[in-house]
Amino acid sequence: MGFPASHSEAKYEALLDGLHLAKELSIKRLAIYSNSQLIANQALGEYMEKYLRIIQYLDKVQELLKALPTYTIQQVP
Repeated sequence: MGFPASHSEAKYEALLDGLHLAKELSIKRLAIYSNSQLIANQALGEYMEKYLRIIQYLDKVQELLKALPTYTIQQVP
């Protein structure tokens, strides 16, 4: 990634890359699968975050999700 990142930050970076790609491709329906229960539930707004850096990632994710007409987020083992 080119910079030090926590495990959660790396997962958010991957999610943001996928969301940016979906936006570039004008995707209208997107199914997001994550092996992280924390990331999936934070993105759905079910879990809160207290660390500013992760909140900033979450804000970017929410902004990109708003641009999608239809999406699902599911945690998978």
